[in-house]
Amino acid sequence: MTKDQVVSIGDWAKRRTLARREKNLVALLAVRDEIESGLEAGFAAKTVWRYLYETGKVPCKYDTFLKFLNRNIRQAPPAKVPLPSSAPTPVAPAVKKETAVNPPEELRGFHFNPIPRKEDLI
Repeated sequence: MTKDQVVSIGDWAKRRTLARREKNLVALLAVRDEIESGLEAGFAAKTVWRYLYETGKVPCKYDTFLKFLNRNIRQAPPAKVPLPSSAPTPVAPAVKKETAVNPPEELRGFHFNPIPRKEDLI
């Protein structure tokens, strides 16, 4: 690109108004740490949103906040922590197969008896 094109792109970017979606995303990304810390502290998502909305940090409605929360925070892949090469590999303990205890005959399933027992009727 020539210098003239770079300057014209820069001028265009300054004049361009951001769409509401872009503004909301920028605002939510700016307060992402606050959202995560509020949720980790045990506050409900609606409480966190209401606080941020009333303080003016987030301009979006609750449903937009929830979409952002579900896409970017709750379903975000966990950060991979590399294991040191000198650490031994974890070995799962051997699992013993337990023999199943057979339940008594009367507990194995439901059997309909059309003649009721007098002990059950009292």
